[in-house]
Amino acid sequence: MCSEVFHEKLWKDFQKVKKLPADRTSEKSKAYINIFTVKLNQLCDLSPKAKAAQTQGSASAVLSDESEDDDESEVEFDLTSGDEFEPESSRSTPRPKSVTLEIPTKTLSKDTELSADATNLSIRSHTIICHRQRSESRLNKSDAIKSDFILEKVPMLTHVVIHWNSKMINSERVVGMISGQPMIEKPKLLGIPVVPRSTGVAQCQAFVGLLEEWQVLNIAIAIVFDTTSSNTGRLSGCAILIEKRLGKTLLWFACRHHVYEVHVKHVCDHINGSRNSPSDSLCVRFSKEWPNINHQEISDLQMIDKGEICDELRAIAESVGEWGNKLLEEDVFSREDYRELLELTSVYLGVVVYPFKFRKPGAHHHARFMAYAIYYLKMQLLSNSFEMSVDEVRGVKRMANFIALFYTEAFLKSRLASAAPSSDQKFLSLMKIYAREDKSAAELGKMTGYKTTEKIVRSLEVFNDCAERRIKLVSDFKDVCKDVKEQEVLFQVIENHHNHFTSATKKNLKGVV
Repeated sequence: MCSEVFHEKLWKDFQKVKKLPADRTSEKSKAYINIFTVKLNQLCDLSPKAKAAQTQGSASAVLSDESEDDDESEVEFDLTSGDEFEPESSRSTPRPKSVTLEIPTKTLSKDTELSADATNLSIRSHTIICHRQRSESRLNKSDAIKSDFILEKVPMLTHVVIHWNSKMINSERVVGMISGQPMIEKPKLLGIPVVPRSTGVAQCQAFVGLLEEWQVLNIAIAIVFDTTSSNTGRLSGCAILIEKRLGKTLLWFACRHHVYEVHVKHVCDHINGSRNSPSDSLCVRFSKEWPNINHQEISDLQMIDKGEICDELRAIAESVGEWGNKLLEEDVFSREDYRELLELTSVYLGVVVYPFKFRKPGAHHHARFMAYAIYYLKMQLLSNSFEMSVDEVRGVKRMANFIALFYTEAFLKSRLASAAPSSDQKFLSLMKIYAREDKSAAELGKMTGYKTTEKIVRSLEVFNDCAERRIKLVSDFKDVCKDVKEQEVLFQVIENHHNHFTSATKKNLKGVV
């Protein structure tokens, strides 16, 4: 009943609104229109609360009270007006087509999983939503990192040292980094772009592009690189091409680790012979037989026999053992394979390492030169469990002695730039001592590259006596010829004579015609 009364009153009010003047500008007209609009909105309100109020008659009571206050005599009717009144609809906020929720990225999956279940969202669709958010967050963060570096740090930089390296994964990739204390506390990654080929030209183009993108190309003063032909080639090496691109000479820092890794490779090639295969066959066999080797028992290890080496090498062994034990106590290793190398060296030299266990053999290809050191120390320590020929046993023992006594300490100290000259000199001087025990392994003369370098160094004229002797030619023979050009010819002839006939002995005079 209440609903019927409500609708009837609303209809009567609508008839009255139709009779209002056309302009409807008076205050009373506006008030009456507003009252009708409120009643109409109440009718159209379908919320449970409003429907309950209409059912209980509260809405009809309110409308009845409001209708009693209306003074129909005060309303002026314009019966001649044929205009129909169209009540204004409620100005509610339009419903948005999408809703944006801000959820922390760390809890994105957890916060959205219940909604995904409620909406029957598949795992694939849910993953796509999270992936899109991650991709957008990564892009925004990366752009912010680059812009902050360029705006805040680059203007304050006076110099940078540039680093690069390349590796074939699914495609050839080049990593570009810069360092430079004090503004750059740790080496900064610029990018790891894909290059079409592993040549020096391709690497140079990719790396220079990174330097330009980060606006540090013109403040580079030095370059750090591995000693490969693609980097150091005199015509198309990446280092040479970068210098040409900058139009200036850069300070070259060949990777110290890479230099010392080559030492152990050369000794291994000399002892066991050079190989064309990508991996050492002995290391491959040791890796395959590892599950059958009793590496859990460490009481029967083949360590260095200090009675077989000279007093000087025993002193070196004691020194390396003390240094290694101190380093293990301080625990200052940036990589676990460095720790493994030092642990194996210390155990081989008779130092107690606790706790100690053998780790499973890793990569053994020639590109990872440090694998030689780790593999040969393991093979020597476990030689009672690993079957080898007589020649292989002898070669492994020679390699283990070289690695433990000389290589490990030199390699791990090679990263100290300030100690590099003294470390290199010490390493070369120790080879003189090692030559007393293993002359062929310590000798540089059989290695063509080292032999050529040795000749160049030994032939350097670091005194000026030769020029002083030649200037004496002018005072001794200036009066033989008056013409200056003829004197130059005479000096050449006299020098040639002095070089061939150093004394007036019969042996030297035999060449005189």
